[in-house]
Amino acid sequence: MAPTRKTVVRHTFIPQSETVWASVKVRVEARGIPIVDGSGVQTTEGQNGLWSAESGICVVKAISAPPPPERLVVSPTPIPMLGNKYFRVVFYPCEQRFFAGRLEVNTPQGWRVAGWLVSMGRLVLRDPQGQPEEYRLAASSCLLGPPKVRTQGELVFECPVKTRSGANITVQVRVEAYPEDNRLRLTGTLKADQPIDLLAWGLPLVYVHQRDEAVFPGLEWLVDDELSSDSLDIAADHPDRVRYVVHPHMVTIPVIGIHGPHGTVGVRWDSLPPSQHRRVAVAFASPDRFNHQRSHLVEIFLPPVPEYTPVNHRVAEKPYHLDGPNPLVLAASIQLDGQAEDALAPIEDYVKSKKPDPAHPLPHTSFPQEIVFSTRAYLESLWDAETRKWWTTKGNAILSSQGLPPDFAADLMLGAMLTTDQDLKKRCLDRVSEVCQVLRLPPRLDALRVGGRADRVWANAGRVVALLASRRDDGSWRFNADRPGTGPFVGMDYRELGPHDALEVGTCARNAYEVLAFARITDDQALYREMILTLALMEQFRVPRAAQVWEVPVHTPDILAAADAVDAYLEAYRFSGEKRWLDDAILWARRGLPFVYLWSDAEKPYL
Repeated sequence: MAPTRKTVVRHTFIPQSETVWASVKVRVEARGIPIVDGSGVQTTEGQNGLWSAESGICVVKAISAPPPPERLVVSPTPIPMLGNKYFRVVFYPCEQRFFAGRLEVNTPQGWRVAGWLVSMGRLVLRDPQGQPEEYRLAASSCLLGPPKVRTQGELVFECPVKTRSGANITVQVRVEAYPEDNRLRLTGTLKADQPIDLLAWGLPLVYVHQRDEAVFPGLEWLVDDELSSDSLDIAADHPDRVRYVVHPHMVTIPVIGIHGPHGTVGVRWDSLPPSQHRRVAVAFASPDRFNHQRSHLVEIFLPPVPEYTPVNHRVAEKPYHLDGPNPLVLAASIQLDGQAEDALAPIEDYVKSKKPDPAHPLPHTSFPQEIVFSTRAYLESLWDAETRKWWTTKGNAILSSQGLPPDFAADLMLGAMLTTDQDLKKRCLDRVSEVCQVLRLPPRLDALRVGGRADRVWANAGRVVALLASRRDDGSWRFNADRPGTGPFVGMDYRELGPHDALEVGTCARNAYEVLAFARITDDQALYREMILTLALMEQFRVPRAAQVWEVPVHTPDILAAADAVDAYLEAYRFSGEKRWLDDAILWARRGLPFVYLWSDAEKPYL
């Protein structure tokens, strides 16, 4: 093999019997050539030209399942099966117990396999000698659930475990489906007849075979062959580069969506504050290279991170002591949508079906009082008494500058109008008066905020002329990395932020919005028609990126790019009334959802 080249080595074997775990080991030797593994880490073994890994496969009994259903079907025997017109799950026996479930979805091309539930869960205990004791859970029986709702289908799997120390543990996994719902609901219950120290317990592992897009809100937005926990958007040695099992505060929406050739599989759970024992941990690997699997993993488990389980671990350091009659309960749902076109479908479903947590109270009781409080910045922290100017940016030598922006004075005028504190009002007006004398502007809110005829200011003809001059013949604006001695980072190599001439929706959207706003205000039909080329170009992108390359690299997903695209397409719709542009605006609003926190924690009021 030549350096940097890839190859795939395949080996075929025929298993002789069923087994919940057939170990597979791989060893690579290249004497004198250092080897780096898929996560970019070089071990001592790798430095010496050696690499080895171990994984495994489950071999289940071959069965012939009946045709997929056109209505709600629930059957505990002879082949446990649950499904409706959207999906079905078929449970396979292994060594006379039920161990794996095949997830099938109804797609436009017919019924297809979307993934698997592997095992009935994972259980790790600490034995009396302090050593971990691990079990791959399998069910000894499958029964119909109680008829709580006539139109509900439910299967109940019992997974008994007898530990080496004599404890009897029962894990029950309930699987539910409804006729007009594409979600499969999983509920696990764990009970023990004596105290146990729990190091890990999870619901069935969700493995999705093929993926062209995956979204873990707040953490990952992967397309094509990109890897989770990669260093594409973060330094390889950064402590948050590995995002396998994360701190729950990093998750903006408790849903993971994985899209492939047969639709989307979504996993949804509850995000709760640490005071509630139902808070869960989540493992995500796409693909699961941590366990050397090519499929894509999601697992919901306990004990929670970081109170018991360290970040990026799936076994607790501090055991959860279960003692008493109250069982542990885990719950999640799996959305199986064979019609979905992207990985955002389960996130959109979450937004539609669950009301977001209410906003925390404002620190200063109301928005007017927040504005009044903010006047302190213009009176104190941003004001330089020696130069009699404001700090407009404040940081290192490159990012620190001063000036007298009229907008700052306008903010002070607004604060003076809203406050009931006469002393504060006088201080605001005195500072405005001082600044306006230098700027030669009247101390009025409209003059400071707009500075002339509002329509001309908002249209901003000079800015639009400059934008059109820099626009390419294909309708694009691109990232300019070739600007030595200019920009906010003078002397830095902008190619570290992305390739020169990079094209993304974010490099175009804000500029398109400004030009289209000018076209609408001035009723310039020809300019609107010219901008259709840019609007069509922006439709080729699916991930919001590159709206603020001075803040984040070109490739890094960014909510501002989604917001700018919404603004651009709304301007086009307001001008033309063409529904195509409104649909595009809605699409980019959907693509902004993964960046927004939709749950709250009282200990973190700014989530």
